[in-house]
Amino acid sequence: MTDKAPWITYRPELRVLDCTIRDGGLINNSKFTDEQVKAVYHACVASGIDYMEIGYKNSIEPDFRGGGDDPLLS
Repeated sequence: MTDKAPWITYRPELRVLDCTIRDGGLINNSKFTDEQVKAVYHACVASGIDYMEIGYKNSIEPDFRGGGDDPLLS
């Protein structure tokens, strides 16, 4: 028996994306303080997260969650 499972391997091509602020913004209408966003950013950096997605607050779409004329958003 080996010490580690054969399906666990090092995969340098994999990247990790954090979407805490983006997804959280869907719940609280992106009402985060600058300090909260900075804290998440610093946690991502310290954790070695590759990318951080921050959201849609400045989106030109009136309602990105659905509706409108675009059938893909309905």
